[in-house]
Amino acid sequence: MNQKIASAIALTLLTACSHVTGPLSSSQSQRGFADVLREEQLRTVGIQPGTEKAHVATRIVVQEESDPDIQAMFVQMRARKIDPQNPNVRKAVLAEGLLRLSASDRDVFIQRAAFMAENEVPPDCDGMDPTQSFPRHFSFAHATVELVRASMDMEYRAMKAAATSTDNPVNVSPSQHSAATAATGEQLIRDLNGDEAAQRKFAAFVVDPSHVSPTVKCFAAKASVAAISHLPQPLRDYAAIESLERLRLANVAALLPLARAQVNPALPVPSPSESSPSGGTIERRHAAAKQA
Repeated sequence: MNQKIASAIALTLLTACSHVTGPLSSSQSQRGFADVLREEQLRTVGIQPGTEKAHVATRIVVQEESDPDIQAMFVQMRARKIDPQNPNVRKAVLAEGLLRLSASDRDVFIQRAAFMAENEVPPDCDGMDPTQSFPRHFSFAHATVELVRASMDMEYRAMKAAATSTDNPVNVSPSQHSAATAATGEQLIRDLNGDEAAQRKFAAFVVDPSHVSPTVKCFAAKASVAAISHLPQPLRDYAAIESLERLRLANVAALLPLARAQVNPALPVPSPSESSPSGGTIERRHAAAKQA
C-alpha cells in the first residue's frame, strides 16, 4: 500500500471538512432580521430552529458577533478588501487560530471531519472529486448536541486566537510528518483487515487513482479520513497540523498581526498576487462581485 497517497488524500479531505458559519455584516444589525438570518444560516447546516442544537449554536454565533476582538479583525479585513464571509478566507482564519491552540482543540476538527465523512457524504461522493463533494454535504443534521457545541466552540476559540494570540503557529518536523504518514498507512491496514472487498477497492485506488470509479475514490477518501481519526496522539495531531497548514492563505496570515495590533487600515498588506494564488482568486472574485 502506498502510504503517502493515502495520507495525502486524507489531509486534503480534512481541509474540505472545515465548513464554517459566516458572520453577519454590519448592515444586518437590526435584531429581527438578524434572528431570521441566523435561523436560515443554521438550516443550511442541518440545524432546525427551536431545537437544543439551535440554542447551543445561536449562543456561540452571537458570542462571535459580539466579540470586539473578532469584529475588529473583520473590520481590518474589509478595509483591505478581504471578505471575512468568504468561505476560503474563514477557513484560513480558522487554520491560523487552531495552529495557536491546543491539540485537544484541533482534535475536534478531526472528529468533525470523520463524522461528516461517515454520516453525511454519499458512497459515491455525487460522482465528484471528494474534495468538492465533502463541503457540499457539511451538516449537523445527524450530529449530537455535544458535537455541535464542541465544533462551534472550537471555531469561536480559533477565531479569537487568530484575532488576539501572539504565539507562533505550531508546525510539524520532517520526522513527525514521516511518522504520521507511516502511522496512517498502518492504521488503514488495520481498519481494512478481514474485509477483502474493501481491501481490493483501496488497492485499486493506490495502484491507479486516476482511473478508478467515483465510488472507489470516495471509499478511499473516507477510509483515509477515518484512519487519521483512529490514530493515537500525538500522531493524530501531527496530521491535523499538516491539514490546517494547507488551509492557510498568505495574504490573510500577513494581515492578522496588523489586526491584533490595531494598525491603521491604510497600511499596506502584501497583495494576493504576491502572497498566494488562492488569495488572489478570492480577492479577484470579491472585486468582480462588487463591480457587478
